[in-house]
Amino acid sequence: MKETVTITGSNGSLGLALAKKFFDNNYPLILHSRKKNKKLLNFKNKNNFFIYGDLENIKTIKQLSKKINQFNSNIIINNAGIYLNKSFNNLKIKQINKIINVNFLSSILILKNLKISKKRKYLLININSVAGVSGSANESIYSASKHALKGFFDSIEQEPNNKFDIMNIYPGAFKSKITKNRKDFKNLMHSDEIADLIFDNIKKYSSLKINNIFLKRKLY
Repeated sequence: MKETVTITGSNGSLGLALAKKFFDNNYPLILHSRKKNKKLLNFKNKNNFFIYGDLENIKTIKQLSKKINQFNSNIIINNAGIYLNKSFNNLKIKQINKIINVNFLSSILILKNLKISKKRKYLLININSVAGVSGSANESIYSASKHALKGFFDSIEQEPNNKFDIMNIYPGAFKSKITKNRKDFKNLMHSDEIADLIFDNIKKYSSLKINNIFLKRKLY
């Protein structure tokens, strides 16, 4: 039996593409989604499990962590995220809290609720963003949440007796519900190509590991 893969935010364009890629290659899955999605039913079988709920809610996080522990999921893809293009002056406190909680804090709390075994090693794949390495107008809190994600995982990987291998993915804009109104939408990256790249890089190499992957669209 292959290792169980956990994907948060599996109802989005990249989440669905990742779920399909691993499903087609016979990996057992734990798929999280904020709410039920008909497209996720395509991945329903006896080896796959679904967790529905908002990652702002500690109950959802505990349910997800419990399932990860139960089925020894060694590959966790932190894909869930919220994007909001709005100036800081116009942001409401509720919006700030939601972005930080979902984009950053939820990934930490999932790990904190895991029962870490000395015999197990986890591969944590974080879907970050180019906003996680540089700032941008009207993306202050989104960018801050992604910078925090990078800082946290870069740090824990250096701790003694670390049980986590970290792979950070930094994509630019890709085709999704978020970007559908962009004038250059047809030229953006495809989520299935990003999923293919992630899948191809989860191999266990004997002499190297892949920490950071930066993605940008082709210039047409």
